[in-house]
Amino acid sequence: MELAQQAEIKRQELCLGLISVSEVIQWADLMLESTPEYNDDLVNVSLAKHNCAQDIASLLGHLAAGSDEFDAMRVVLGSLYKFLLIDNSQTRNFTRALERFWIDHNYELPEDMQFIAGLDDVFGLAEDGIYGTRKEALDDLLQSLSTFNKIANNRAIE
Repeated sequence: MELAQQAEIKRQELCLGLISVSEVIQWADLMLESTPEYNDDLVNVSLAKHNCAQDIASLLGHLAAGSDEFDAMRVVLGSLYKFLLIDNSQTRNFTRALERFWIDHNYELPEDMQFIAGLDDVFGLAEDGIYGTRKEALDDLLQSLSTFNKIANNRAIE
């Protein structure tokens, strides 16, 4: 997988809260070791350990120029599925971040990501006891995310 696409995956994982700043720095350091040519954007990410997550996401955005955001999100959704199976305590934070992704793309998503549209509202209504339960909302989310698990597994092999 090319570096720009990997950077976009890391950017989205960071924005969702699936990985930390230190994990991004570790990834950048590993990429520097294995990338034969000098890459100023990659060096900037590697040296940004004292920056906030937003700043690092911006640096990753420069590194990810030309990548496919939707393809990267498919990988991230597969990672999110695995994460939620282990710990679903931060689900609402994830639904808010996914809603931000939807909004940032002018409310237009590929067919396989349409479940993101209004997802945060579903959880909000369930948590308020207005419509459904949190467990039902989580089960539906996991069902939607499960289709991306294979994509994430295949990308991990590349």
